[in-house]
Amino acid sequence: QQNSYLLMSAALVTVVLNLNPLNAFDGYYLLVAMTGINNLRRRSLEFYFDLFRRLPSPEKNSDQAILAIYAPLSIIYTVLVLGYMLWLVGNWIGEFLPAISSFSYF
Repeated sequence: QQNSYLLMSAALVTVVLNLNPLNAFDGYYLLVAMTGINNLRRRSLEFYFDLFRRLPSPEKNSDQAILAIYAPLSIIYTVLVLGYMLWLVGNWIGEFLPAISSFSYF
């Protein structure tokens, strides 16, 4: 019974990760289909690059709000996920590095 709960939990986590629109998985493509904005991540970042360079945006006015919201959310999400992964790797290295450094070939 415990294995079935573990399997169910793993499946649920997989579904949640796949439906997250900030990753380039199913949720992202669902959001692209719903908004009609192809290359959403690239275009949202280019929207901000044009804004910072004070260039006129080639995007339609109806798309600009979505692009303005998506770029910061995706950047924040990416930084948080990468930061967490680096933190995990750092902890793992910190835990096992003393054992590795005490190993000697001579």
